[in-house]
Amino acid sequence: MNLVVYAKNNSNYCVKLLDSVMNIMPGLPITHCHTIQTLSERLRKFPSEPIIAVLLALNKHDLDDILSLETLIRDIRHITILPDNQTDVRMVTRRLFPRFIMDIEADFSLLKDMLEKMIHSKD
Repeated sequence: MNLVVYAKNNSNYCVKLLDSVMNIMPGLPITHCHTIQTLSERLRKFPSEPIIAVLLALNKHDLDDILSLETLIRDIRHITILPDNQTDVRMVTRRLFPRFIMDIEADFSLLKDMLEKMIHSKD
């Protein structure tokens, strides 16, 4: 299993996300993509193992960047973290078919629980 984390900058949310992810399963290979180009390149590689992605959008621009990779993201298991909990933002994000959607103000223990389930599931 390969875990790909897209978090654009070193904000408090980015640090919190990376800390949460690294504590889930020590030794799990994690690729941190800082730019949308790096994320795109990583998702285009054919992995020998399945990918799970965690995509952090701190603002509308980040979300637009993520949506621009719709064809790459749609077919992988992923969690999307949104800048807020507005219904219109959630509706647009659903076209990526995420396994879980949360906003940056949510309790990150939910992320941990969902990632553990995704890592241990067979689909």
